[in-house]
Amino acid sequence: KRGTMFMTAHFGNWELLQICSGVHGHPMRVLAKEQKLTRLDQFLNELRSAHGSRPIFTKGMEIREFFHALNQGEVVGVLGDQGGGRDGAVVTFFGRKTTAPSGIMTIAHKTNANVLPCFLVRENCGPHHIIYIEPPLKLMETGSDEDDAANCRLFLERLEKRIEEHPEQWLWLHKRWKFCFTKRILVLQDGRAGHATQAQAVARELQSVFTKLSNHYDVDLTSVNVSFKSKWHQWAFFALSLFAGFFAQSRLGLLKWFLREEIVQSLEKIPYVDFVISCGSSLTPLHRWFKSEYLAKSVVVMKPPFPYSLFHYDLIVVPKHDRATHLRSNRLETMITPNLVNSRLLEEAREQLQKQVSLNGVGVKNVAIFIGGGTKKYQFDEHAFKTWLQCLTESAERFNFNFLITTSRRTSTEASHLLRATLGKNPRCKLLVIARERNIENVTYGMLALSDLAVVTEDSVSMISEALSALRPVVVLRIGNGKLPKKHFVFQEDLIKKQLIAVASPDEFSEKLEVARRLFSTAQWIQDERQKLEEALARLV
Repeated sequence: KRGTMFMTAHFGNWELLQICSGVHGHPMRVLAKEQKLTRLDQFLNELRSAHGSRPIFTKGMEIREFFHALNQGEVVGVLGDQGGGRDGAVVTFFGRKTTAPSGIMTIAHKTNANVLPCFLVRENCGPHHIIYIEPPLKLMETGSDEDDAANCRLFLERLEKRIEEHPEQWLWLHKRWKFCFTKRILVLQDGRAGHATQAQAVARELQSVFTKLSNHYDVDLTSVNVSFKSKWHQWAFFALSLFAGFFAQSRLGLLKWFLREEIVQSLEKIPYVDFVISCGSSLTPLHRWFKSEYLAKSVVVMKPPFPYSLFHYDLIVVPKHDRATHLRSNRLETMITPNLVNSRLLEEAREQLQKQVSLNGVGVKNVAIFIGGGTKKYQFDEHAFKTWLQCLTESAERFNFNFLITTSRRTSTEASHLLRATLGKNPRCKLLVIARERNIENVTYGMLALSDLAVVTEDSVSMISEALSALRPVVVLRIGNGKLPKKHFVFQEDLIKKQLIAVASPDEFSEKLEVARRLFSTAQWIQDERQKLEEALARLV
């Protein structure tokens, strides 16, 4: 004696439910969406009404018939597994926050109708089907978005169990999570600290974009350090992956032939990916595999290597000094490399490092010094290095400043020994970290936070970028053999033109310290750089 709503899903041959109901003498009113193709729409409705069922279309005034039918105690059939669009009720479906249409549950509550989940299961791929009619849902009072979402969730819980039992019979995967508030970002890392920092910085910025869009978003950030079995396997993968777009999808198992076993296991545990981010030429082939496998949006940091630079990516974040105007993909050029530096990180690192460093002396300035290392062709010049060390100690006394020094893992053993021998017992040296021997968590950020000026060797583009992002005057130290890639010098020249850094040879060090104090403030410039990245990622979302 009450209106009854049979709620099903695009599961099995769901259209047979209304036929079966009509055969048993209870023709349904079926809520249906009008198809764009007129002849197809007419044909479907002829089939639906063959045994007395009548469609109620979701558009226009006909939706009033839906109310009327339930108030008159009639039987209606609805589908409950569609998405709810941007304004639907926020629910969790298979572990992901998405939307569902709350209007049907609201109508059921207002008309005091029974809502019975109903599913049709096809047996053994044959002509026989079983209809499962489950107990009615116990709807909650509606009046808030939370109540509407809870009512929708009641049905989705029943649906999840049916799909888990018969996953092959659910036929509504298409864009079901088009509006989804659970996002997974996969960050691929190649083991190089600078590359990892850049990729993580872009990923964090993407997280921030989602947070600003809606407080419903849950963004999971998964990072995987990729390592190949050998150099030979890496080169083989690089070559074979040129054809990944044709065969990579559903074949991630092939990665076991190239990557270390533990890496493959980590990647296989990832259920889905919405965005894939990487930095470094060796990761671009694997990046394309995941883009293809999950139809994920791709963000590449730095210029992809040839011939991978010819493929399309959703966004390439490339330093201006890379001269990447030939790239066909959506491109964002930045003056400095993306990094993690922000006021909160600096403050936390400051508090952490202050517990280990004693910085006494009223009015004494602090200088943070970051020593990089050699590459294939570039090496520190020993004579220039010794000259600079002597100039450093003299300048510290002359200008009354203390200094904190850290090396990188690329710093040679000879340079590290020379630093320890020359500065290890110098009272002005308040911190000396040899990265190959020991490390302190977030030491670079702590040093930047405690310092008034930063000195960075010319080989480290990432470290120069981080020092600028910390809003510190920067002196770039040239103590090498001059065999750095040309892009390093282009990068430095661009910053010199904007009066953002001072470049010093060992003999000019004292003079450039004075110049650095008069450099322009980088605050507005850094803010503009980050704003450009945020806007590019927002367009991608």
